[in-house]
Amino acid sequence: MTTDAMQPGSRPGSPLEASIHAASIDPLGDRLHLCVAATFLFLNPIGSGASTAGFIALASVMILRLACGFEGTRRFCRLVSGGRLEVSGLPADVFTSVFRQPVIITILLYLGWLALGLLWASPSTSLGLQELISHRMLLLPLLLMPVLGHARILVVAFLAGTVAVNAIQLFEWQEWPGWIEWRSFEKTGRAGAFNNEIVTGLFLSIAICFWIRWLLVARRWWWLVPFLALCLVGWLLAGSRGPIVAGVAAGILSFLLPLTLERSLRKRVLVIGLVGCVLLVPLVAWKFEYLGNRFDQVIQQWNERYEDPTSSVGKRVLMAEYGLACFKAQPLLGTGPGNAGRHLPNEKAGGALMINGSPYEWDSRFEDLQNPDAFKGESPDRLNLHSTYIQSLATLGLPGLLFFCSMLVAGLVSSWRLLRDRTLVAATFLGIVAWTIAGFADSLQIGGSKLSMLGVLLAFALLGSRRITGRAVNRARNS
Repeated sequence: MTTDAMQPGSRPGSPLEASIHAASIDPLGDRLHLCVAATFLFLNPIGSGASTAGFIALASVMILRLACGFEGTRRFCRLVSGGRLEVSGLPADVFTSVFRQPVIITILLYLGWLALGLLWASPSTSLGLQELISHRMLLLPLLLMPVLGHARILVVAFLAGTVAVNAIQLFEWQEWPGWIEWRSFEKTGRAGAFNNEIVTGLFLSIAICFWIRWLLVARRWWWLVPFLALCLVGWLLAGSRGPIVAGVAAGILSFLLPLTLERSLRKRVLVIGLVGCVLLVPLVAWKFEYLGNRFDQVIQQWNERYEDPTSSVGKRVLMAEYGLACFKAQPLLGTGPGNAGRHLPNEKAGGALMINGSPYEWDSRFEDLQNPDAFKGESPDRLNLHSTYIQSLATLGLPGLLFFCSMLVAGLVSSWRLLRDRTLVAATFLGIVAWTIAGFADSLQIGGSKLSMLGVLLAFALLGSRRITGRAVNRARNS
């Protein structure tokens, strides 16, 4: 994350340099942008409505700063104010290096293929448009780039938002205050605050990685232990199996990678690891019966997946079969975005599913899924196939899956270079790992709230991007 001093008149060669350069030429806009970005990251884990409002504000600030960067806008402001108002704005050339980074290139390729998919999205183009709009969160790396020089503040804002979520979960657990219509914790055994339990669990599994990293690099680390404990409580209260597995895997890597790569942190890693075990033992004992039953259900439902296709595992198996059948029928294009339910075997669905010229033979299990509760609607809906990767394969074909996975790989490669940095963003790699693992159990690209966390992580990953050198820089300087 370190950067050499920029030569006068030169253009930034990395996203970090671009952020520092943007702050130097427009300090007032930088402070405004940072306040809005931090507010967005605080609100993002709390609820989808708050996240959407924060995204709109963030996009508005970016548009305002870009507009103020044009000479015509500056001249107009001087003219209207009689020379008293001088605006700086954000010049477009700040993004020169950013658009050459693999993370941004793969995001744009994926979004481009998604938009192109509207041409064959059938029978509902409007559902495809909704799917495209929900992917707006993948633009977060571009919207956050100008303030990445303040990455620590952004991470702390996100963690503060998760603390607020944890507090709401505790209120939901106790069903207090009584005038709020909480979802009954006694019936479900899960607390998602104002979000779905899967979404809340996903945010908290990623937050665990950042809390552990902060414990490893902070001087007075002991004051952070209660916040990690609170996050672990909320993570278990959410009770979603996919994020729990993702959090366990990423949490273990949060200790193993520093132990292997950072010798100076080995003693701290062992101490924090011991503290983590001390925290987990009573927490796991507290939720042991519930968690044991949840994972026992997985085994039982797997063994009965054909006899009971309406169970949680049975539905996922059936949806995976359906998604792969859609892929076989249209391997290059898929059904089109938002139209995963296009070939459902009922009278409200679209055309018959043809594979190699022959109609696909649906078995009797699909007849049990002709109700909204089991298969999330009978019409060609934004069907949740409960796997990010099968969802991409079914709706966008093989190119869509490759573009999506390339985006994740680019983020992992870029964030890997941050692992030795004594910064909070070094946990970005682990956050992307957690998001990737959770994607196997649910379609995380459905809805902006799940994609928003990936967008934030990919923005942080830009800090590990290589600096543009050689002919690329010369072309940028001479353009």
